[in-house]
Amino acid sequence: MGSIIQSVGVYTPSRTLTNSDFEKILDASGQKTNDEWITSRTGIKKRHIAEANELVGDLAYEATKDALSRTKNISPIEHILISTNTHHQPFPNVAGYVQAKIRETHPDLIEPTASGSDSYSGCTGINMTLMYADSLIKSNQFEKVLVVGVDKLSDVTDYSDRSNCILFGDGASAYILSRNELNNRGFQGHMARGNGFFRDLIYCAENDEKVTLHEALESVAENRQAVKSRGRKLHMDGKKVFQYVISEWKSLISGFKENKKLNPSGICFEDIQALSPHLANLRMFENLEKSYPGFLEKCALATEKDREYFCNTSTASQGRRVRRFLEEADSGDYLLQFGYGSGVHACANLYRKP
Repeated sequence: MGSIIQSVGVYTPSRTLTNSDFEKILDASGQKTNDEWITSRTGIKKRHIAEANELVGDLAYEATKDALSRTKNISPIEHILISTNTHHQPFPNVAGYVQAKIRETHPDLIEPTASGSDSYSGCTGINMTLMYADSLIKSNQFEKVLVVGVDKLSDVTDYSDRSNCILFGDGASAYILSRNELNNRGFQGHMARGNGFFRDLIYCAENDEKVTLHEALESVAENRQAVKSRGRKLHMDGKKVFQYVISEWKSLISGFKENKKLNPSGICFEDIQALSPHLANLRMFENLEKSYPGFLEKCALATEKDREYFCNTSTASQGRRVRRFLEEADSGDYLLQFGYGSGVHACANLYRKP
Protein backbone atom coordinates (compact mmCIF):
# COMPACT_ATOMS: atom_id res chain seq x y z
CA MET A 1 0.00 0.00 0.00
CA GLY A 2 1.49 3.32 -1.08
CA SER A 3 0.14 6.69 -2.16
CA ILE A 4 -2.24 8.30 -4.63
CA ILE A 5 -2.06 11.68 -6.34
CA GLN A 6 -4.95 13.77 -5.05
CA SER A 7 -4.34 16.72 -7.34
CA VAL A 8 -1.80 18.41 -9.60
CA GLY A 9 -1.27 22.16 -9.87
CA VAL A 10 0.60 23.95 -12.62
CA TYR A 11 2.08 27.43 -12.80
CA THR A 12 3.11 28.92 -16.14
CA PRO A 13 4.52 32.48 -16.17
CA SER A 14 2.63 34.89 -18.42
CA ARG A 15 5.66 36.31 -20.26
CA THR A 16 6.62 34.40 -23.42
CA LEU A 17 9.54 34.24 -25.82
CA THR A 18 8.59 33.06 -29.31
CA ASN A 19 10.82 31.77 -32.06
CA SER A 20 10.48 35.17 -33.70
CA ASP A 21 11.90 36.74 -30.52
CA PHE A 22 14.87 34.39 -30.73
CA GLU A 23 15.63 35.51 -34.26
CA LYS A 24 16.29 38.99 -32.81
CA ILE A 25 17.96 37.81 -29.59
CA LEU A 26 20.48 35.62 -31.39
CA ASP A 27 21.05 38.18 -34.13
CA ALA A 28 22.29 40.55 -31.39
CA SER A 29 25.00 37.95 -30.69
CA GLY A 30 25.89 37.53 -34.35
CA GLN A 31 23.94 34.29 -34.92
CA LYS A 32 21.13 33.53 -37.32
CA THR A 33 18.05 31.42 -36.71
CA ASN A 34 14.36 31.30 -37.66
CA ASP A 35 11.13 29.58 -36.74
CA GLU A 36 11.62 26.71 -39.20
CA TRP A 37 15.14 25.97 -37.91
CA ILE A 38 14.04 25.95 -34.25
CA THR A 39 10.79 24.04 -34.76
CA SER A 40 12.36 21.33 -36.89
CA ARG A 41 15.03 20.67 -34.27
CA THR A 42 13.03 21.02 -31.06
CA GLY A 43 9.28 21.16 -31.71
CA ILE A 44 9.14 24.27 -29.50
CA LYS A 45 7.21 27.37 -30.56
CA LYS A 46 7.29 29.46 -27.38
CA ARG A 47 8.68 29.47 -23.86
CA HIS A 48 7.07 30.93 -20.75
CA ILE A 49 9.64 32.99 -18.85
CA ALA A 50 9.41 34.20 -15.25
CA GLU A 51 9.88 37.87 -14.39
CA ALA A 52 13.20 38.95 -12.89
CA ASN A 53 11.68 39.39 -9.42
CA GLU A 54 9.96 35.98 -9.40
CA LEU A 55 11.95 33.53 -7.28
CA VAL A 56 11.90 29.78 -7.70
CA GLY A 57 9.97 29.64 -4.42
CA ASP A 58 7.33 31.96 -5.86
CA LEU A 59 6.83 29.69 -8.86
CA ALA A 60 6.58 26.66 -6.57
CA TYR A 61 4.03 28.39 -4.36
CA GLU A 62 1.83 29.39 -7.30
CA ALA A 63 1.70 25.79 -8.53
CA THR A 64 0.94 24.64 -4.98
CA LYS A 65 -1.97 27.08 -4.72
CA ASP A 66 -3.36 25.66 -7.94
CA ALA A 67 -3.05 22.10 -6.61
CA LEU A 68 -4.77 23.04 -3.34
CA SER A 69 -7.63 24.66 -5.24
CA ARG A 70 -8.27 21.42 -7.12
CA THR A 71 -8.91 19.19 -4.13
CA LYS A 72 -11.38 19.28 -1.25
CA ASN A 73 -11.44 18.06 2.33
CA ILE A 74 -7.75 17.17 2.50
CA SER A 75 -5.84 16.60 5.70
CA PRO A 76 -2.95 19.00 6.39
CA ILE A 77 0.35 18.67 4.51
CA GLU A 78 3.02 17.17 6.77
CA HIS A 79 6.10 17.21 4.55
CA ILE A 80 7.30 19.10 1.46
CA LEU A 81 9.70 17.81 -1.18
CA ILE A 82 10.99 20.30 -3.74
CA SER A 83 12.82 19.27 -6.88
CA THR A 84 14.77 22.11 -8.49
CA ASN A 85 18.13 22.84 -10.06
CA THR A 86 17.95 26.63 -10.13
CA HIS A 87 17.33 27.95 -6.62
CA HIS A 88 18.82 31.46 -6.38
CA GLN A 89 20.81 30.60 -3.25
CA PRO A 90 22.34 27.41 -1.77
CA PHE A 91 20.31 27.64 1.46
CA PRO A 92 17.87 27.97 3.11
CA ASN A 93 15.96 25.58 0.90
CA VAL A 94 12.89 26.24 -1.24
CA ALA A 95 10.78 23.88 0.89
CA GLY A 96 10.95 26.24 3.87
CA TYR A 97 9.92 29.20 1.70
CA VAL A 98 6.90 27.31 0.36
CA GLN A 99 5.97 26.09 3.85
CA ALA A 100 5.87 29.65 5.15
CA LYS A 101 3.81 30.90 2.20
CA ILE A 102 1.22 28.14 2.60
CA ARG A 103 0.97 28.82 6.34
CA GLU A 104 0.25 32.49 5.55
CA THR A 105 -2.56 31.82 3.07
CA HIS A 106 -3.82 28.27 3.77
CA PRO A 107 -3.06 27.65 7.47
CA ASP A 108 -5.66 24.88 7.77
CA LEU A 109 -4.04 22.88 4.96
CA ILE A 110 -0.56 22.50 6.41
CA GLU A 111 0.88 21.42 9.73
CA PRO A 112 2.61 24.39 11.42
CA THR A 113 5.70 22.22 11.91
CA ALA A 114 5.68 20.64 8.43
CA SER A 115 9.18 19.58 7.42
CA GLY A 116 10.76 19.64 4.00
CA SER A 117 13.83 19.31 1.83
CA ASP A 118 15.09 20.03 -1.68
CA SER A 119 16.38 17.55 -4.25
CA TYR A 120 18.91 18.44 -6.96
CA SER A 121 18.75 15.63 -9.53
CA GLY A 122 18.49 17.34 -12.90
CA CYS A 123 15.34 17.13 -14.99
CA THR A 124 14.51 13.71 -13.54
CA GLY A 125 14.33 15.23 -10.05
CA ILE A 126 10.53 15.33 -10.04
CA ASN A 127 10.41 11.58 -10.67
CA MET A 128 12.92 11.02 -7.90
CA THR A 129 10.95 13.12 -5.41
CA LEU A 130 7.69 11.37 -6.30
CA MET A 131 9.48 8.10 -5.57
CA TYR A 132 10.73 9.47 -2.24
CA ALA A 133 7.29 10.77 -1.28
CA ASP A 134 5.62 7.47 -2.09
CA SER A 135 8.19 5.67 0.06
CA LEU A 136 7.69 8.07 2.97
CA ILE A 137 3.94 7.51 2.88
CA LYS A 138 4.29 3.76 2.40
CA SER A 139 6.53 3.58 5.48
CA ASN A 140 3.89 5.46 7.54
CA GLN A 141 6.25 8.36 8.15
CA PHE A 142 3.68 10.79 6.70
CA GLU A 143 0.14 10.70 5.39
CA LYS A 144 0.21 13.83 3.24
CA VAL A 145 3.20 15.03 1.21
CA LEU A 146 3.51 17.97 -1.18
CA VAL A 147 5.90 17.39 -4.09
CA VAL A 148 6.89 20.29 -6.37
CA GLY A 149 9.03 20.33 -9.50
CA VAL A 150 10.13 23.90 -10.20
CA ASP A 151 12.83 25.51 -12.30
CA LYS A 152 13.75 28.97 -13.53
CA LEU A 153 16.08 27.96 -16.33
CA SER A 154 16.16 31.49 -17.72
CA ASP A 155 18.53 32.34 -14.84
CA VAL A 156 21.18 29.87 -16.03
CA THR A 157 20.69 30.09 -19.81
CA ASP A 158 23.20 31.74 -22.10
CA TYR A 159 21.12 33.68 -24.64
CA SER A 160 24.01 33.73 -27.10
CA ASP A 161 24.18 29.92 -27.24
CA ARG A 162 21.98 29.04 -30.21
CA SER A 163 22.01 25.29 -29.59
CA ASN A 164 20.72 25.52 -26.01
CA CYS A 165 18.87 28.78 -25.32
CA ILE A 166 15.99 27.89 -27.67
CA LEU A 167 15.11 24.85 -25.54
CA PHE A 168 14.38 26.23 -22.09
CA GLY A 169 11.55 27.89 -20.19
CA ASP A 170 10.36 28.39 -16.61
CA GLY A 171 7.53 26.90 -14.59
CA ALA A 172 6.35 24.70 -11.73
CA SER A 173 4.17 21.65 -11.13
CA ALA A 174 2.86 20.61 -7.70
CA TYR A 175 1.56 17.20 -6.68
CA ILE A 176 -0.38 16.45 -3.49
CA LEU A 177 0.13 12.84 -2.43
CA SER A 178 -1.84 11.03 0.26
CA ARG A 179 -2.06 7.54 1.70
CA ASN A 180 -3.71 5.00 -0.56
CA GLU A 181 -6.44 2.87 1.02
CA LEU A 182 -7.30 1.06 -2.24
CA ASN A 183 -5.57 -2.17 -3.19
CA ASN A 184 -3.69 -2.19 -6.48
CA ARG A 185 -4.20 1.53 -7.14
CA GLY A 186 -1.96 4.58 -6.96
CA PHE A 187 1.81 4.25 -7.41
CA GLN A 188 2.69 0.70 -8.44
CA GLY A 189 6.46 0.99 -8.48
CA HIS A 190 9.53 3.04 -9.36
CA MET A 191 12.83 2.62 -11.18
CA ALA A 192 15.92 4.82 -10.80
CA ARG A 193 19.36 4.51 -12.33
CA GLY A 194 22.37 6.69 -13.06
CA ASN A 195 25.86 6.85 -14.52
CA GLY A 196 28.13 9.44 -12.94
CA PHE A 197 30.84 8.90 -15.57
CA PHE A 198 28.67 10.90 -17.98
CA ARG A 199 27.84 13.73 -15.57
CA ASP A 200 29.63 16.30 -17.77
CA LEU A 201 27.03 15.90 -20.54
CA ILE A 202 24.85 18.43 -18.66
CA TYR A 203 26.25 20.71 -15.99
CA CYS A 204 26.02 24.23 -14.60
CA ALA A 205 29.15 26.37 -14.27
CA GLU A 206 29.07 28.86 -11.41
CA ASN A 207 31.01 31.75 -13.00
CA ASP A 208 31.03 31.58 -16.77
CA GLU A 209 30.59 34.09 -19.59
CA LYS A 210 27.08 34.38 -21.01
CA VAL A 211 24.45 36.76 -22.30
CA THR A 212 21.78 37.07 -19.61
CA LEU A 213 18.09 37.30 -20.44
CA HIS A 214 17.98 40.94 -19.33
CA GLU A 215 20.95 41.83 -21.53
CA ALA A 216 19.50 39.90 -24.48
CA LEU A 217 16.22 41.81 -24.31
CA GLU A 218 17.97 45.15 -23.73
CA SER A 219 20.28 44.67 -26.70
CA VAL A 220 17.32 43.96 -28.97
CA ALA A 221 15.41 46.99 -27.68
CA GLU A 222 18.45 49.23 -28.16
CA ASN A 223 19.44 47.68 -31.52
CA ARG A 224 23.01 46.91 -30.46
CA GLN A 225 25.32 43.95 -29.97
CA ALA A 226 24.74 41.91 -26.82
CA VAL A 227 27.40 42.11 -24.12
CA LYS A 228 28.45 39.11 -22.06
CA SER A 229 28.82 39.08 -18.29
CA ARG A 230 29.64 36.32 -15.80
CA GLY A 231 27.29 34.09 -13.84
CA ARG A 232 25.76 30.63 -13.59
CA LYS A 233 25.59 29.01 -17.02
CA LEU A 234 24.07 25.75 -18.20
CA HIS A 235 26.20 23.60 -20.51
CA MET A 236 24.85 20.64 -22.48
CA ASP A 237 26.17 18.34 -25.19
CA GLY A 238 22.90 18.17 -27.10
CA LYS A 239 23.78 15.35 -29.50
CA LYS A 240 25.04 13.02 -26.80
CA VAL A 241 22.10 13.82 -24.51
CA PHE A 242 19.72 13.07 -27.38
CA GLN A 243 21.34 9.67 -27.88
CA TYR A 244 21.28 9.00 -24.13
CA VAL A 245 17.55 9.72 -23.84
CA ILE A 246 16.66 7.52 -26.83
CA SER A 247 18.75 4.71 -25.37
CA GLU A 248 17.13 5.08 -21.93
CA TRP A 249 13.61 4.97 -23.41
CA LYS A 250 14.35 1.87 -25.50
CA SER A 251 15.92 0.13 -22.52
CA LEU A 252 12.92 1.01 -20.35
CA ILE A 253 10.41 -0.25 -22.91
CA SER A 254 12.25 -3.46 -23.84
CA GLY A 255 12.69 -4.46 -20.19
CA PHE A 256 9.40 -3.10 -18.88
CA LYS A 257 7.54 -6.39 -18.33
CA GLU A 258 10.44 -7.90 -16.39
CA ASN A 259 11.18 -4.78 -14.30
CA LYS A 260 9.73 -5.91 -10.97
CA LYS A 261 10.63 -2.75 -9.05
CA LEU A 262 8.79 -0.51 -11.48
CA ASN A 263 6.20 -2.99 -12.69
CA PRO A 264 5.57 -5.59 -9.96
CA SER A 265 2.41 -6.91 -11.66
CA GLY A 266 4.29 -7.63 -14.87
CA ILE A 267 1.97 -5.81 -17.25
CA CYS A 268 3.08 -5.27 -20.87
CA PHE A 269 4.20 -1.86 -22.13
CA GLU A 270 1.30 -1.98 -24.59
CA ASP A 271 -1.13 -2.10 -21.63
CA ILE A 272 -0.16 1.44 -20.57
CA GLN A 273 -2.78 4.00 -21.58
CA ALA A 274 -0.71 7.17 -21.00
CA LEU A 275 2.90 8.34 -20.93
CA SER A 276 4.26 11.46 -19.23
CA PRO A 277 7.82 12.05 -20.47
CA HIS A 278 10.14 14.87 -19.52
CA LEU A 279 9.65 17.32 -22.40
CA ALA A 280 13.25 17.63 -23.48
CA ASN A 281 12.90 17.71 -27.26
CA LEU A 282 10.03 16.67 -29.55
CA ARG A 283 12.44 15.07 -32.03
CA MET A 284 13.24 12.44 -29.39
CA PHE A 285 9.61 11.37 -29.25
CA GLU A 286 9.17 11.48 -33.02
CA ASN A 287 12.16 9.15 -33.23
CA LEU A 288 10.54 6.77 -30.73
CA GLU A 289 7.23 6.91 -32.61
CA LYS A 290 8.95 5.15 -35.52
CA SER A 291 9.81 2.16 -33.31
CA TYR A 292 6.67 2.27 -31.14
CA PRO A 293 3.65 3.45 -33.18
CA GLY A 294 1.18 5.32 -30.97
CA PHE A 295 3.94 6.66 -28.70
CA LEU A 296 3.10 10.32 -29.41
CA GLU A 297 -0.60 9.78 -28.82
CA LYS A 298 0.06 8.18 -25.44
CA CYS A 299 2.22 11.20 -24.59
CA ALA A 300 -0.67 13.50 -25.67
CA LEU A 301 1.69 15.06 -28.22
CA ALA A 302 0.08 13.87 -31.45
CA THR A 303 -1.46 17.20 -32.50
CA GLU A 304 -0.41 20.84 -32.69
CA LYS A 305 -3.00 21.69 -30.03
CA ASP A 306 -1.49 19.10 -27.69
CA ARG A 307 1.91 20.77 -28.12
CA GLU A 308 0.83 24.27 -27.11
CA TYR A 309 2.89 24.15 -23.91
CA PHE A 310 5.65 21.89 -25.23
CA CYS A 311 8.94 23.18 -23.80
CA ASN A 312 11.81 21.98 -21.64
CA THR A 313 11.02 23.35 -18.17
CA SER A 314 13.14 20.71 -16.44
CA THR A 315 11.43 19.35 -13.31
CA ALA A 316 8.17 21.20 -14.12
CA SER A 317 7.55 19.72 -17.56
CA GLN A 318 5.51 16.62 -16.66
CA GLY A 319 2.78 18.10 -14.46
CA ARG A 320 0.38 19.23 -17.17
CA ARG A 321 0.30 15.73 -18.73
CA VAL A 322 -0.24 14.07 -15.34
CA ARG A 323 -3.13 16.41 -14.57
CA ARG A 324 -4.73 15.65 -17.92
CA PHE A 325 -4.44 11.92 -17.19
CA LEU A 326 -6.14 12.34 -13.81
CA GLU A 327 -8.96 14.31 -15.44
CA GLU A 328 -9.55 12.10 -18.49
CA ALA A 329 -8.45 8.53 -17.72
CA ASP A 330 -10.73 5.73 -16.54
CA SER A 331 -10.30 4.00 -13.19
CA GLY A 332 -7.66 1.31 -13.54
CA ASP A 333 -5.79 3.04 -16.39
CA TYR A 334 -1.99 3.17 -16.20
CA LEU A 335 0.32 6.18 -16.47
CA LEU A 336 4.08 5.83 -16.90
CA GLN A 337 6.17 8.89 -16.02
CA PHE A 338 9.80 9.03 -17.12
CA GLY A 339 12.43 11.68 -16.49
CA TYR A 340 16.11 11.88 -17.51
CA GLY A 341 18.83 14.47 -17.19
CA SER A 342 22.01 15.65 -15.54
CA GLY A 343 23.97 13.27 -13.41
CA VAL A 344 23.22 11.43 -15.65
CA HIS A 345 20.10 10.05 -14.02
CA ALA A 346 16.84 8.49 -15.15
CA CYS A 347 13.79 7.66 -13.06
CA ALA A 348 10.37 6.22 -13.92
CA ASN A 349 7.13 5.99 -11.92
CA LEU A 350 4.21 3.66 -12.74
CA TYR A 351 0.82 4.88 -11.56
CA ARG A 352 -2.66 3.33 -11.72
CA LYS A 353 -5.66 5.60 -11.42
CA PRO A 354 -7.99 4.82 -8.48
